[in-house]
Amino acid sequence: MRPLATVPGRWRCACAFLPRSPLQPRSRALLHSSTLLLSSPGTPRDVLAPSALSTIPHGPKAPEAPRPEPFIPRLEFPHHNLPTSYFLGHHRAALTGIQHLLSSVDLIVECRDFRVPLSSRNPLFEEAIAGKRRIIVYTKKDLGDQDDKTKEVIRSWHLPTEQPIFLRNGSISDFRRLLNRIHEIAREHDILTGTRMLILGMPNVGKSTLLNELRHYSLKEETKMAAQRFSSTARKQMFANIKREHKVEIPEGPIDEFLQWKEPPKPFTKKSTDRAQKKLLKKKLEKEAAAAKAADQPVPSKPITKKVAKTGAQPGVTRSISSLIVISRNPLAYVYDTPGIFIPHLPDPNTMLKLSLAGCVKDGLVPLVTVADYLLFRINLRGPEGWKSYSKWCPEPTNDVHTWLRLIARKIGRFGKLKAEEYVQEKAATEALKEKKKAMKKMVKKEKFYGQDGMQEDLEDDGFEYAKKEEEFGQEDLEATAMWAINRYREGGWGSWSLDEIVKGGLDKDKLFREGWGESLTQTRLRIKRERKEKAAPSES
Repeated sequence: MRPLATVPGRWRCACAFLPRSPLQPRSRALLHSSTLLLSSPGTPRDVLAPSALSTIPHGPKAPEAPRPEPFIPRLEFPHHNLPTSYFLGHHRAALTGIQHLLSSVDLIVECRDFRVPLSSRNPLFEEAIAGKRRIIVYTKKDLGDQDDKTKEVIRSWHLPTEQPIFLRNGSISDFRRLLNRIHEIAREHDILTGTRMLILGMPNVGKSTLLNELRHYSLKEETKMAAQRFSSTARKQMFANIKREHKVEIPEGPIDEFLQWKEPPKPFTKKSTDRAQKKLLKKKLEKEAAAAKAADQPVPSKPITKKVAKTGAQPGVTRSISSLIVISRNPLAYVYDTPGIFIPHLPDPNTMLKLSLAGCVKDGLVPLVTVADYLLFRINLRGPEGWKSYSKWCPEPTNDVHTWLRLIARKIGRFGKLKAEEYVQEKAATEALKEKKKAMKKMVKKEKFYGQDGMQEDLEDDGFEYAKKEEEFGQEDLEATAMWAINRYREGGWGSWSLDEIVKGGLDKDKLFREGWGESLTQTRLRIKRERKEKAAPSES
């Protein structure tokens, strides 16, 4: 046979496509044929074209990397063994006191949380205040859904009998809207002794905060109006005192122009005018108090007080019904502050979890990790918008609350002290960790080492730093991290969204769903026994 090297170039390229010997492996034949094609100087261009090269058989394709499975959030939350009530002793006492006061009260202001507009409704109030005029106020609107559609749906629940009012924290316009409604009702009653109101609602929905803000804004506006009604002699005397004290020129004109005056610096004029106004108002209040005492009427309280009702982040700060507190002088209006009253028996665990997350139940009654698990469940149901809210701490969405809390704890530094009963076990683990670190340092090569599992790790890795923290502080404090996550939701850190499903006709459905919730557990059991006896009686006869 003629050698391949002596074959002319135009025939040499055809040898690449010759069938291989049965003893020659496939991969070696392909390699030999491709070498011949590329090394031959007489190879035509059309043979080296991509179309020609693509006809050369290749080996098996490498397997593609498996695509990550899409994240699927949980559609149902597991029902844990949760407490079914937060109805305390002072709740029962407050409910009895409210029923005694109803005969002397002209208006009811019921507060509900905008994040849980259905769950924060107490069926006990429907029976206790039946027949009384009522204003429903939805507080903490800045922490719920911000679209106008939600407000319109909630407003449709109460029309045409009632007009609810929505309040944002610190919004002056919202409080003025509520004050105007109260003033209208007070002028309709036109009672010489003043209109008396009652503020009630579930625990920690913002009743005392609402009372403080109403009093502050109402009396602040009345103070400005009273200052404008000063007599000319009093105004001239006040200006003369300021001029003598600060040696400045005071422009002539009404007091509102003086309050807007920019020269001299504001602290001089503001302090002086406030002091003068307080002196004059003090004399006026003394006369009003003497007249009220002589007529055997409630004595008006002092104006412009920062807080007349105690407030706090936890429920149960107000534990008894307060005395009459004035919130308006023209027209005259008083208000009673009451403790939050919970439902005696709450059979629905989802409602209990919603109220615990919103802060209507004392922290710790429901396990904090369980409440944080429910928070993670609701965040994941919001889709990519919800997953993005915690991507800073947990890069991938997850349904495991323990993994979620551990990753957050490492980022924010929530490491708990070791418990006494676990000290012996943790000490042995710490000694083993020290020995492992010594062994790893001996194996260091160019700032890297190979662990027992054969994986290459860096000394500056987060896992190595975490081992140091775990050795020093112990394991992650999941309860403290859960409390941090819950408080973050209450402050709007995970976004502003509501927990209840807000749809048209939702209030009517909720009333049917909550039928019988105003009863205690004992009353519910007795009612069920009575209904069973009534059903069984006809069949026996």
